[in-house]
Amino acid sequence: MSRPRLLMLGGYPLDRLDAAPKVRITRMREAFEGLCDLTFLSDTREGRRKPLLALLPRIRQFDAVYVEAATSTATETDLLFYSLCRRLGIPLGIYVRDAYPLYDYQYDAKPLKHRLLKLAWQVSIHWYQREASALYFPTHGLSLHFHHPRKLLLPPGGRLHPGADRSAPEARIVYVGGVSQVLGSDLLMQAMERVVERLPEAKLSFICAPGAHDLIAPWRDRPWLELKHLETDALLPEMNRAAVAVIPFRQADYPALPVKLLDYLSYRMPVVATPWSDVVAFIAKHHCGHVVEASPEAVADGLIRVLLDPEEARRLSAAAGAAIAAGNSWDDRARTVLETLLSGSSRSAKERHPFGESPS
Repeated sequence: MSRPRLLMLGGYPLDRLDAAPKVRITRMREAFEGLCDLTFLSDTREGRRKPLLALLPRIRQFDAVYVEAATSTATETDLLFYSLCRRLGIPLGIYVRDAYPLYDYQYDAKPLKHRLLKLAWQVSIHWYQREASALYFPTHGLSLHFHHPRKLLLPPGGRLHPGADRSAPEARIVYVGGVSQVLGSDLLMQAMERVVERLPEAKLSFICAPGAHDLIAPWRDRPWLELKHLETDALLPEMNRAAVAVIPFRQADYPALPVKLLDYLSYRMPVVATPWSDVVAFIAKHHCGHVVEASPEAVADGLIRVLLDPEEARRLSAAAGAAIAAGNSWDDRARTVLETLLSGSSRSAKERHPFGESPS
């Protein structure tokens, strides 16, 4: 039997794997390549226009179209392409990664430019809901903001890294991600001050994109802080050196499951996280880390607990690997897309939701 022919569209350029959406798009692409005949396009809004128009004469060749939409708005070319898919009866699945404009602490809607961008985002979302055969979301909570007869969960996945080595980590903590107050960058620095009081040899590998990073400037000269700028595919040495990874986010109510959690687990890394949305349920289900309150004292206590207990670290590491193997790989996510777009029917709500909740 011939393999399905899938067109995958992404909303980001992939010249550098320096952001979670780019990592997700790349991993989904790799997974699809093993399961179907894939045609792939991912770029900026401007970079997508001409290649997307060039695909129009071939559109009937595809059995389905899958879109990893950007946080920002779609272009008029994107939207017209989606409408054409619907008119031709080509199954169209769109992954909606976030809804920042709906949360005041995530999106400043006061400037006129931001108000216009929010309006354009709302137009894009309206179009997705009208034209897509299915909408995919990282969490059940995020899906509740949208109205569509076919809402399916497609949380981040992972892929066990063959080079991951948990045999002799240092007294080192690793963080990979952005720098902001919402992401808890300063909270992590305050926690590290307390960690090194009890464990002077402890270090923090803080891996982020280059920038001014004023928020963490007061700690830049600390001997325990090692600021690094690495892309995802260059993380292995730092991951193998570290004993524990951290997710110190401050906002507990934004409905998300960060790509970084599954990335950490792909290296069989124990995780200490603050109680942020679906992170709590995932860690509780898979026993792959500790959830602590979003305070410097609690984060420090959680990190120290892993650093000073090798047996606990080994147990959490084994659970991290098992979590990826338990239906949470990128291959599992790609299969879900192909099954739900090509079969015309979805599995039961209980089976579709990986955290034991019932989506609406």
